[in-house]
Amino acid sequence: MTDVFLNKTEKANRTLQTEIPSAKIGKKPNVVFLLIDTFNLNSFLGKGSAKIPFLNSLKKQSVVFTQAISTSCNTYTSTASIFTGTYRPKHGLTTHVQNVLGSNLKTLAESFKEAGYYTIAEMERSVIKELGLCRGFDEYNIRQNNETIYTNWGKNITKRLKEKSSKEPFFLFLHLCELHRPRLMTKEFNKKKFGKIAYERSLSCLDFYLAKMFENVKEDTVIVLVADHGEMIPKNKADEYLNHALIGYYMVLRRLGLSRKFCERESHGTNLREDVIRIPLLLKGTMFPKGKVISKTVSQVDIPVTIADCLGLKMGKDLDGKSLMPLIQEKEFAEKPVFIEERGVKLPLKQDWVEGIRTGKWKYVHGVFNKKMPEELYDLEHDPKEKTNLACKNTDKVREMRTMLATLKRKIAPKENNKQALSSEDHKSVEKELRRMGYM
Repeated sequence: MTDVFLNKTEKANRTLQTEIPSAKIGKKPNVVFLLIDTFNLNSFLGKGSAKIPFLNSLKKQSVVFTQAISTSCNTYTSTASIFTGTYRPKHGLTTHVQNVLGSNLKTLAESFKEAGYYTIAEMERSVIKELGLCRGFDEYNIRQNNETIYTNWGKNITKRLKEKSSKEPFFLFLHLCELHRPRLMTKEFNKKKFGKIAYERSLSCLDFYLAKMFENVKEDTVIVLVADHGEMIPKNKADEYLNHALIGYYMVLRRLGLSRKFCERESHGTNLREDVIRIPLLLKGTMFPKGKVISKTVSQVDIPVTIADCLGLKMGKDLDGKSLMPLIQEKEFAEKPVFIEERGVKLPLKQDWVEGIRTGKWKYVHGVFNKKMPEELYDLEHDPKEKTNLACKNTDKVREMRTMLATLKRKIAPKENNKQALSSEDHKSVEKELRRMGYM
């Protein structure tokens, strides 16, 4: 299903001229923060074969960002950025080096709790309390392996929203992993009419159940929808089969320069391709205009700062993000380059870690420690699918982007070392869950 509304807006490369409501609010609204794991942006925009009537309707009632960039393509790093408004150098969380969130950082949940909200988290199983992301939540519930939005777990949340059994106002953080491999869906949706590949059929199913869950949510509820990271998805069934057959040889193929050709049809956690770092971002509420599409580059670290700004919450200090409300209200707003990196559990060797910088036009990526790893430079304005690496041809721009990255890294470096390692027992618990999800 093609979302004509969004495609026309993107094609014109402009935002819709809508009446922009005031950011001032009276009664505190409930807030539902929906984190959909492994959500491909093009699928969200309706450019695939998934059937997503609920999401299409929600987009038309919201502000939609088409150039929102994830800080990383692993869940711990990106979720910590969403919770704190900081990049990994400050918050310290990755799926590789298991640190606890620094006590000097204030979480979004702590800000909500200070403002009188009842705070609830429904988290994916690997995001254990010991990581520190539970701070500020009155309830921090980790669902079991077999619990999904399609089982009693989802029915109970739907019932809770319908019967308004939570204290109000509430902040509900809901982490959904149905799109993550192995692509969960009910058998009714595992049919070609709901998508050409498993990913799109899973999304069709998720959309149907989200519609049920949200049909009784109050009209003035603030809804935030975002992904932790995107996903490279295959074009067809043949690509799907080939990727599954070769994914175990990924690192060997990568060192031979063949991973992109054979293994990166369906993946995340190994590279910083656009399909992985460009993510869905949607904001709905009485303080946000309906049907506005914004194509300026923004980062995950901007999300909590924006929510705090429009709801009058107090965030912590030394943040990397900034409020997007001036951009939404069509006031002066300067785009900032976004720091991107991948050093998660799928890249166990430091020689494979990568980092880079993403602007509205350019993306630059290099090895963190491996100087022999080829630098990458892409002109995203003219080459959005990153087919042509310009690093060898445009050396002046490479030097400029390299300097820009070094400057940004100095800016986002922590002022104090407040990192604390996970205990050996907790580390083993995390590794067990990462193995279950296929990362180790």
